[in-house]
Amino acid sequence: MIILVLEETYPWYRGGVSEWVSHYLGAFPGQTFSLLQLTTTPGEVPCRKPIYRLPDHVRGSFRLPVPVARGGELPADDAWASRALASLPDRALRGARLVHVLNTGFAGLLGRALASAKELPLVLTEHALYRKEAMAGEHALECGFELPVAERARRRMARWFRNSARKIYRSSHRVISVSRCNMPNQRDLGARDPIYIPNGVDASWLLERKVRSGRPTLGWIGRCAGLKDPLRFFRVMEQMDDEWRGLMMLSSAGEGELEERVRTEGEDNGRLCLVWDRPAREHIDQMDALCITSRSESQPLVLFEGLARRVLPAGWRVGDVGPPFALTVPKGSPPWTLAGRINRLWKEQSCWERALDSRRELLEKEHTWEAVFGRYRNVLEPWLDGSSPGPEGGAFSR
Repeated sequence: MIILVLEETYPWYRGGVSEWVSHYLGAFPGQTFSLLQLTTTPGEVPCRKPIYRLPDHVRGSFRLPVPVARGGELPADDAWASRALASLPDRALRGARLVHVLNTGFAGLLGRALASAKELPLVLTEHALYRKEAMAGEHALECGFELPVAERARRRMARWFRNSARKIYRSSHRVISVSRCNMPNQRDLGARDPIYIPNGVDASWLLERKVRSGRPTLGWIGRCAGLKDPLRFFRVMEQMDDEWRGLMMLSSAGEGELEERVRTEGEDNGRLCLVWDRPAREHIDQMDALCITSRSESQPLVLFEGLARRVLPAGWRVGDVGPPFALTVPKGSPPWTLAGRINRLWKEQSCWERALDSRRELLEKEHTWEAVFGRYRNVLEPWLDGSSPGPEGGAFSR
């Protein structure tokens, strides 16, 4: 059995991590899973129907509390993790062969404590760097933990997450990064030989050709969160040629003031259509280009979802958003610079199609879920079938 430790994303909310978890579970149908979910509301479930159905080989999903910050400070030790693990029923851990964590925040620390107590191998797949998000202005983490607003408090919080990352990197048997841009930072904090296994899309979803729209559409897909900066999309649309219309697919991130501003400005704009809380697949084929406005990113899944449907990603260079996947401008460039690049390329139809063709070839070769989880099977199966030496090999630093 694999114990997967995550924060409150799958199966309740849409997003890149939830999609990754859904395909990960599907890639290992012969394994049983136990899901440990870190949340600020362990005694209740979200007031919504789950987006994803738990497959039959998931033994259970168990909600556990994140640590409590007192006076703006998180605890210096991991006693909170031991208390959380002690509350689990025996069936949640029985027969476990591997602990797999999805970040170096609360989920990573809980998984580290569990792997140490049960002498199990620990694998980390890091989707995003919490220490960067704490400083970049993120409102809250996936588990619902709200980050402080004051800069000094944010710096303390980022330092706490850096220290937790060091512990988890030292304790992990294998560190996997979903994005290339994060790997230097992982090494700097002690990760040994991290490997890159990217995000992906269903091979069956790759579109060979697409008929050009009579009126081109610039799209935007993501959470309505400050870090994603949806308001910057409006500034880009103001600079697009008159023939372009805009389509935003948004999901709530609990940032009420920002959401109200987006709704008000979007609904007052006759060139824009706003769609809330619907899967990207319902409307992505209406788009011709996909605008990525994030102020901080790792490797957003929408990058590949767009390319799979011959929608050209375009945005500011951040994280893995850049060549060879997207049409980009340097960070700090004004919105008219990005709009100008999109406008000019659209007018050269053959150039636009070549840009899509070259990116699609890379997507087909390296970024289908089949290729992605084929690599995961190669990494994990030695521990799952018992051929790996296990924790006594010295990977743990307690």
